[in-house]
Amino acid sequence: MLRPGFFSSLLLAVASGCAHMAPTPHALYAGPARVEQELALLSGPVQTVDDVDVASHGSLFSLLPGCHIVKLRSRIGEGELGGAWSADTRGQIFAFRMRAGHSYSIEVRLVPGRDGLGSGTVGGAEIKAIERDANGSRLQTVAAAHSEAEIESCRAWAGNDEGGRQMSTDQDPAEASEDASATAIE
Repeated sequence: MLRPGFFSSLLLAVASGCAHMAPTPHALYAGPARVEQELALLSGPVQTVDDVDVASHGSLFSLLPGCHIVKLRSRIGEGELGGAWSADTRGQIFAFRMRAGHSYSIEVRLVPGRDGLGSGTVGGAEIKAIERDANGSRLQTVAAAHSEAEIESCRAWAGNDEGGRQMSTDQDPAEASEDASATAIE
């Protein structure tokens, strides 16, 4: 006979045992490790951050707050025996105005073609960059940057505050950008 509380004790043991398995973000800043609340978290199919190639470091990164220019990998996809998909992101660029404690995830969603996925009719992929606060609440969708002026606006915005060091360039804590629409790739 099982004693009362056995299942809750078992669940707690399993949960605490798996906690160490969460992926650790690759730090994209110089100096000593910082607490999570001082950093911004970036995830997704990233090729470069602030012109530094980071693709070999995975898809989860921690950065100091400020303006960060993020370029996506040109080709993304997954495959297994049951099927595969790939998409050309055209190396989309995002000018993120990152804030401490917030996360920025670049999410890819498959969009079926006329006859659905797997039918031979080509579908596409929708790429969205989402900003979330420290509680995980969705704040906004960040649009891809379509001009050098948008990138320069982010950099100028960062230059208006007290300086902070990020990946060898001076950048600063940030405010969030206005809501913008997601970008679709076909």
